[in-house]
Formats: sequence, structure tokens, C-alpha cells
Amino acid sequence: MTNNPRVPTNLIPTKITQLPLADTPTASDTTIVVQGGITKRATLGQFIGVIGPTGPTGVTGPTGPTGAASTVAGPTGATGATGVGLQGPTGPTGVAGPTGPTGVQGNTGEKGPTGAASTTVGPTGPTGGVSTTPGPTGPTGATGAVSTTPGPTGPTGAASTVVGPTGPTGNAGNNGPTGPTGAASTVAGPTGPTGATGADSTVAGPTGPTGNAGSNGPTGPTGAASTTVGPTGPTGPTGATGANSTVPGPTGPTGTAGSSGPTGPTGAASTVAGPTGPTGPTGAVSTTPGPTGPTGPTGAQGTSSSLFLYLANTLATSGYPNDGDILWNNATQTSATQINVSHLTDNNIDIDIFLSLLSVGEQIIIQSQTSSSSYQKWNISGTPTNVNPGAANSYWTYPVTLAGSGGAGTTGFANGAALFLALVNGTTGPTGPTGPTGAASTVAGPTGPTGAVSTTPGPTGPTGAVSTTPGPTGPTGAVSTTPGPTGPTGAVSTTPGPTGPTGAVSTTPGPTGPTGAVSTTPGPTGPTGSAGGAGSTGPTGPTGPTVYPGAGVVVSTGSAWGTSLTAPAGALVGTTDTQTLTNKWVQPRVLASTANSATPTLNTDNYDIMVITGQSVAITSFTTNLTGTPVNGQKLWISITGTGAVGITWGASFSSSTVTLPSTTVTTNRLDVGFVWNVAASSWRCVASA
Repeated sequence: MTNNPRVPTNLIPTKITQLPLADTPTASDTTIVVQGGITKRATLGQFIGVIGPTGPTGVTGPTGPTGAASTVAGPTGATGATGVGLQGPTGPTGVAGPTGPTGVQGNTGEKGPTGAASTTVGPTGPTGGVSTTPGPTGPTGATGAVSTTPGPTGPTGAASTVVGPTGPTGNAGNNGPTGPTGAASTVAGPTGPTGATGADSTVAGPTGPTGNAGSNGPTGPTGAASTTVGPTGPTGPTGATGANSTVPGPTGPTGTAGSSGPTGPTGAASTVAGPTGPTGPTGAVSTTPGPTGPTGPTGAQGTSSSLFLYLANTLATSGYPNDGDILWNNATQTSATQINVSHLTDNNIDIDIFLSLLSVGEQIIIQSQTSSSSYQKWNISGTPTNVNPGAANSYWTYPVTLAGSGGAGTTGFANGAALFLALVNGTTGPTGPTGPTGAASTVAGPTGPTGAVSTTPGPTGPTGAVSTTPGPTGPTGAVSTTPGPTGPTGAVSTTPGPTGPTGAVSTTPGPTGPTGAVSTTPGPTGPTGSAGGAGSTGPTGPTGPTVYPGAGVVVSTGSAWGTSLTAPAGALVGTTDTQTLTNKWVQPRVLASTANSATPTLNTDNYDIMVITGQSVAITSFTTNLTGTPVNGQKLWISITGTGAVGITWGASFSSSTVTLPSTTVTTNRLDVGFVWNVAASSWRCVASA
């Protein structure tokens, strides 16, 4: 307890840790004491007089120096007597000593009296776990007032398996509408009883309907066929000849074809062969091989070619052409009779062994690397010579004659032009002799195709014997162009014949009918006649006043004056005029690209600057999608910003100068590269890189 009063040592109670701390004690409060080993009850008032007043707190002595940390825990000292005096300030927390042994549990004290009921509601304890044992049912509450609002309908209960009691019979309902008439009964109902006989009627009743006809009786058997022909009836008298019919009768059937006339005499033997008969069937496959045919002529020798990169050297016509160059011994290249080729290609490959394979009769083809239509084709006309063999300036000379050219190859390749050199090896050898004719074949060859139909008839064969079997009826003959004799006039028909076809339109106008009476209704308006010729030119009118357009540069719409433009202070600029421009600024054409392409697209006719940003893939060629027709000295600027270090391959359309083409960007820094078009080398020459 806080602020415990001083009590005799033998009255200190055993601490019961489960009891709560007391509030401010009073003299009537009861506590537990142990006297002579016996637990007893006492009030705090009994301790008054035994416990003296609290003395003043002594002066706190100075804190001694802290000793070195002990490595051995000292024994716990005995508990000193409780001092009497006010509680001093709390000292610093000492080092925790070891926990002493647990004392013997004291005896349970007597149950104290029940305290007065508390007037303060204690805090609600925590909710207990859900009970698994139902508690007792509480008492039924009072019945509430009748609700004026119906509660929600509860869910429908499960279907009852017990039949409920039958409810009382309800009142009879109204009659429903009459149902449809049922189908006719197939079973006759019972006959009703016969009514009483009425008195005889004095009025005749109506005649009843006629009964249904009875069914036909069975057909009798067919009689036997008659074996006697009945007599022919007499021929009636011939009627009088009718008037001529105005309707042509139907055409009679075609008469039977006449018999064939006798065969004419056999003609003289023909001097012209008749047509070849049809090809007979193909014979069985021969089991004997036919003779070997003659050996054909020897074919031309095959060729091969090798392709190498060179540059044109037009600054010299003899001697060593320089590494990677070709020169001609005539400034007019197509008139050259010798070509000198360095043993090193433009990409510094030594092809001495390939150049040594060329010989008389083979070809050299020189072509522009950028256009296959610019070429020169040369035949080697003399023995090639290797000058300075094995040396760094080794080269080959080839005596040549021009076999063909095109494009820049005809006009002459420019100095430094990028070229292909194709070495075409292999010449055509002479035709070998024809082999001997093989022995005659003993196996018939296949039948040749049927010849063309002869346009000259062959001779007529001899007349055959007279047939005893009539031949088939020939086709109906052509319609006779000569009318047969007129038959007798038939009797007048009582049935009109069919209407004949409409006759052709007459080309001769019929007679004009009489003039009709004058119409009182105007006829329709006729079509408008064609326009008449132009009339003569009228007299010239007076000259009108002269009207000038507004001041400035005149604008015409073609049919009227437009609004004039403000005239500049200086001269107008012409597209083909030689003029000096001052105080002018030409805005460059900029292409901004975020396409992130490995082969960027650029047309140098449309743009002067290309700015590429966000490039993450390596650029494999700037040449692939490069288009345009640049002019000498034209400038081009390309900037590239990558998402990191991005590799760059420029391709054949770009070349280094004293400034080397960059091959990569640096992290995410912007790379700027400047170019000038070199017309001699047909490439964009790098002049700046930053």
C-alpha cells in the first residue's frame, strides 16, 4: 500500500497479492495482523499511539563514487527496519539484484465482513467466450402494444408432411363461361323412349331430302375379244368445192426421200495422195533398248565471278593506282586500252591471288556501288602483268577492250567514286567434233503424228455390189426452191386458220388519207429547233475609264484583280535570279522522331535536322531508309539521345573525315553529329561530333 504507517514488526501482515490496494485508510478500517503465529483482525485505530508521528526527512548524503562493476553477485542483505519519516524522493534505480527465494505461503486469513454496496458502477468486464450450454430461459416480458405497422412477412416454411384438417366448405362461386363444344362422339348415345303417336295431320308435310345414292355394284367381267371385223360404213358423198381459202393451210409432211441414183463410173487413178489415216494404237513397251544417238556438241565452259570494293582514281593514268584504287590509261575511260588495279581493296583486303587468275578472253566488270545502271564491261585482250609483285605497292595491269557501258560508266566515273570490281573467270572453249552416227536401229520407232488433212480429194474407189439390204433413210432434203404442182382446192374451212406473221415494214408509203377536221385542241409543242448562226458583230462601244488595282504587288485571280500585297522596300527575290540576300534568316526544317527504329527514316530533300529521342535499340543502319537527292555542300545535322549507351552503324552513305563517325551514344547524353554532302564520294562526310 502507498504510505503504509509504521507498525510493529510482529504486526506486519503477510502480503496477499490478489487483494487490491486500499484507498486513504481511516481509524475504523480493519486489517489483518499475525500475533504469536496466529492471524487476527484489528482496526487501524488500535495502532494510533503505537505509531509515532513521521519525523523529518534527513539530509541526503552525497553520492559516493560508483565502484567497479562486480562480477559476482553479493548476497541479499537482511531487510532493515522500516524507517519512520516522510517518504524521500525516489533514488536512482539500482542494478537489479538476483531474485530471492520465494517465501513460504502464509495461512489464509479469516473472511472479512461484506463491505457496503458500491455506488459507482465498475467497468464492464470483458465478454466471456460463447457458452456451449444454453442458459435458463428468462421470464416472459409484458405484452407490447399492438403494432400499427405490419412486420415483414417471414420466410415460407418447409412443406408440411402432415395433411392439415379440411376447412369449411366455401360459398358456391359464380358459373364459369360455357366451355367449347367437344368433338363429335364416335359412340351413339342410347335411344330415347318413343313418344305417343299424334293425330293425323291435315296438311301435307314437306318432301324429305333425297337419300344418298347407293354404292355402285361390282363391274362385270370383260367379254372375250371379237374375232369378226365389223363392216365398214359407206363413204359419204363428196362435198362441193369450196371458195379459194385466203388463209394458207398448214404445210404438209415432208415426202419420202427418193431412191439413190446409180453410182457413176470409176474415175481415173488419182495422182495426189489421199490424207493419212488416223494414228494406230501405241504398241507395247519395247524390251530391247534402241541404239545410242549421236553425241551432241560440247557445251560452253562455265564461268564464275568474284566481287570486290574499290574507289575510282581519275587523277592519274599510269603507275600504281594507290591502295584500294583503280585507274584507266586514258582520261576518257571508255577509250582506255589498259586498266591498273591495286592488289589491296578499298577495305584493305589483299586479293593478289584472285587478280592472278584472270587471263585473255575473260572479263572485268566495274560498277557503281549505288547504281547498277552505271557500269563498264571490259574484255581482257592481252596477258595481265603483275608490277612490283610481293611489295606493298603491288598492282596488276590488264590490256582491255570495252564490251559495253551505261550511266556514269559511259560518261566516266568521278574521282573517289565507290565501285564494285567483278572478276569474271572462265572462257568459252571451241565446239567439239560431232560423234559418229550410230548403227541402224532394229526396233521400229513410234508412229509419227497424223498428217494435215489433204485439200485435194483422192480418187473414187470402184463401185460396190448392189446391196440386198435397204440402207437407212437419208436426212430430209433441203427446202425446194421450185414450187411443186398446185393440189386440188380443198373444201371451205369452217375454222379460221391461224393468223400469219406480221409482214415486213413497207418501204413504199401508202396513199394519203383525207384531211381531217380542224382540231379545237392545240397539239403538243414541237421540239426546239437548232440554234441559228452567229449574227454579225455589233459596233464597238466607247472606251471605259481605266481602273488600277491597289498599290503594292498586284494579284490577279485570272478574271479579276485580287487584293494587292504589300511591296517590300528592296527588290523581289526570284527563284533563279542571282541576288545577294541580307538581313534574312532561313528557318531549318526539323524532323523530330521517337520511333525507336533500328533503321531510322530520313528524306534529306525535306529536312535539314533530325532529332531522335528515347532511342533504346541499337541503330543497325542509317543508310537503309535514307532518301533524297542532296547537292554539293548541303548540310545535315543528326542528334541522338538514348535511354542508355546505344550502338550506331551509319552504313555506306556516311563517311569519316578528320572527324571519325561515332559508333555509340554516351549513356543518356545527347549526341550531335554534323555532315556535309561530298558529291565526289557520294556520301555524307562527318565534320563534327559532340
